[in-house]
Amino acid sequence: MKKLLIIDDSMTSRLLLRNIFENDPRFVVVGEAQNGAEGVESARRHRPDVIVMDVAMPVMDGFEATRHIMAATPIPIVIVTSSLSSREVETSMKALQSGAVLAMQKPPGPQSPDFEEKSQTLRKMVFLMSEVGVARRHTFKDFKPLPTAKRLSQYQILAIASSTGGPGALHKVLSVLPADFPVPILIVQHIALGFAEGLARWLNAEVSLNVSVARDGETIRSGTVYVAADDGHLGLSSRTQLVVDRVSEPISGFRPSADYLFHAVAEHYGSRTLAVILTGMGRDGANGLREVAQKDGFIIAQDELTSVVWSMPRAPVDDGIADEVLPVQDIGAAVASRVAKRFG
Repeated sequence: MKKLLIIDDSMTSRLLLRNIFENDPRFVVVGEAQNGAEGVESARRHRPDVIVMDVAMPVMDGFEATRHIMAATPIPIVIVTSSLSSREVETSMKALQSGAVLAMQKPPGPQSPDFEEKSQTLRKMVFLMSEVGVARRHTFKDFKPLPTAKRLSQYQILAIASSTGGPGALHKVLSVLPADFPVPILIVQHIALGFAEGLARWLNAEVSLNVSVARDGETIRSGTVYVAADDGHLGLSSRTQLVVDRVSEPISGFRPSADYLFHAVAEHYGSRTLAVILTGMGRDGANGLREVAQKDGFIIAQDELTSVVWSMPRAPVDDGIADEVLPVQDIGAAVASRVAKRFG
């Protein structure tokens, strides 16, 4: 049975969340807190297996509370938002960067027709996240963009996939790359419905590159990051044109899928593909990376120590196709170095 701590300033929300989890024999609610400061103390006192926490709270918000908890008593934290407002989504992204493992929207009230479905999804994800091993946050030096390579690049596309722990990892990788990075960047991040736009907006404000949500038919440009849209596979119809596919079925339960992205870049760019697989749960991306390897593309996988979940990046390592396995803080520089190399 998983010990659960609820942190939310709304009594109504705390009651709703308590009822959702108390109906599941896998959980026992060991405490509640009405702001982030109380939550930090409750986490220290109760040592729960998992925390469900709001972001917009008085005294201390969910971002600051996450920072304190991950520094003192690391516990898997699932962020739940009452809305998808710019402010709440931005705070959620900052909390994910600081060590929270997942962000989701709160289920609607019991009167909503999809209450039970969304409650089941929340319980399922919180249980999965309770199994994630977390550690005290490593503090890395601030990342400064590297100078742009002036030589002709061997690689002409960068494709990145991530899941659990991904937003923070993406931030670390992209922060190193300069605004005039000489190739386009395509990203698939498994994230709750409604958060893709906020992820792109947050990254755009944080890094030197231009970051936006991918649009179907859009022409890709160097130095621009295209984040997969909500509930849509991200691919290519040609070397220069994006596809946002909401018709094809989810792959291994995911839409967008890393396999779909890696298949597309392998098909259109072949050996000119640079693929990066970051922290995440499951094996999404494994099949697509085999195609990248078969076309002689280059594959970088995040290492186990710096991954929140070393499952997605482990797959190419186990398959023997990862060309480099690196800590997340070194991946951006490795990407920049690879892109700087001349044609062989």
